[in-house]
Amino acid sequence: MDFGSLLLLLALIVIVAAFVASPFRHAPKREAVGEDDIELSQLLAERERVLDALAELDFDAEMGKVPDDLYPIQREALLKRGADVLRLLDARMEEKESDEAERAARMERAASIRAKEDDPLEALISSRRKAALPVEQDAPQVEKAPAGKARFCPHCGAALQPDDRFCSACGQKI
Repeated sequence: MDFGSLLLLLALIVIVAAFVASPFRHAPKREAVGEDDIELSQLLAERERVLDALAELDFDAEMGKVPDDLYPIQREALLKRGADVLRLLDARMEEKESDEAERAARMERAASIRAKEDDPLEALISSRRKAALPVEQDAPQVEKAPAGKARFCPHCGAALQPDDRFCSACGQKI
């Protein structure tokens, strides 16, 4: 092999290695999972297991695989476990809904505070903004810019050439 083919082979190996290693370099950031989320997930999984076990027990009873004296006992135990899981799930969902309601109430309070016009700081800010705004006229006027400085359309903000009479982007008369 000559030197050029060795370099080509080496470059190919480096490219393949970089491609294979790219997922490890750019690992996605994972969100922290709280204990409440884990417990809720476990409860949902337990509910599914109980429902599957009930369906399987009923099927086995219909097929005659479960003795008649054991079927009611097993079914009652599964129903009791399912009811316990559903109570826990309801309690968790109520907690979550109350947290969401509390968050919504806080957002409404914050919005009402922002909406108050008697806030002295807000009044000061709005008066300063009004004082800083130029008086608008019927048609916006663009002063001639000195040579070397860029001009912009007052309607859309597109850059203008020094000898333009109309904006090339929106067609507004300059």
